[in-house]
Amino acid sequence: MELEELTEEQEKKIPEYVEKWVSIGNSTDPCDREKAEHWVNESYKIAGLEPPKLFIWANDPIESTYQINFIEGKEKNDKDYDLKFAKEPQLELMNEFVDKCYKEKAKFYVPSFIYGCHDAHYFAFYEYATEVLNIDLSDKILPVLNVSHNCGWWSAYEHICFMQEKPEEVHVIEDHNTYMLHAELGPAIKYRGKRGARSYSLWDVEVPQWVAETPYEKLDLKKIMKIENIDVRALAFKRYGAERLASSEHAKVIEDKWDVDGYKLLDLHSLIGDSEYAPYLLMKNPSVKGLIHCEGLDPEVKTIDEAIKWSELRENEDYEKVIHT
Repeated sequence: MELEELTEEQEKKIPEYVEKWVSIGNSTDPCDREKAEHWVNESYKIAGLEPPKLFIWANDPIESTYQINFIEGKEKNDKDYDLKFAKEPQLELMNEFVDKCYKEKAKFYVPSFIYGCHDAHYFAFYEYATEVLNIDLSDKILPVLNVSHNCGWWSAYEHICFMQEKPEEVHVIEDHNTYMLHAELGPAIKYRGKRGARSYSLWDVEVPQWVAETPYEKLDLKKIMKIENIDVRALAFKRYGAERLASSEHAKVIEDKWDVDGYKLLDLHSLIGDSEYAPYLLMKNPSVKGLIHCEGLDPEVKTIDEAIKWSELRENEDYEKVIHT
């Protein structure tokens, strides 16, 4: 079936599916384990496999990773692990192993996870295509789609299936119909349980815990400047505030045309600490209201006009000190 364009009625249906699957993807409701396991069984059958004999649930992806690493260690030494594992003593050994991993902050390879509620965007497309566009995408995807309604990620093994709970908290902000993971003073994603995994994000960029949780008035400029990832550093400065940076004890104003042209030339050498002069151009973004940039310049730059010319001419220079605030 070839489809070149959507009808007006088909286009009107899009927001309905967006709303539905955004809700599923951001759901923090406890999993319906009975339904999830039912649809996993159906997924195995569709694939021509025998349904699992055992379901093992975890509070978050880290716990599930440790569980799977334990199983794969057993698999190397015991080909019949899948049958013996279901016995209670083996489950106790697994729990002891997981506890030890948490205590030692053990690192293992991350196994493959199958689509859960986190992959709502994927299923939204297929459900819309099937129900609205009448495109035959085969019933084989339906069981997996239904699993995503009722749990987080999952991992399918012969005889055993590892299932994950949904997060306890998911924080997003919406900007021009785009949903971004974002939380200040706390995790953007938090899983259940005493050891529940946490993920910290600002404007959809994963950041270290301290960048997201530290109150903005307590953020350390010198610590921010040591962040190697330019996107993370940019967001740390966004929280810190451009105006606050310009008026800080570390900033010496060389030239000020802020009220006229939206430019201010700063010397941040006391903050950088590796030279006697470190010019930065603070400037308003002409296209995006409220967005301010602070760009590192060549040490030869002494005026705002020189800074603008240098910025326009530079290509492929080895300068990473660009801060979007």
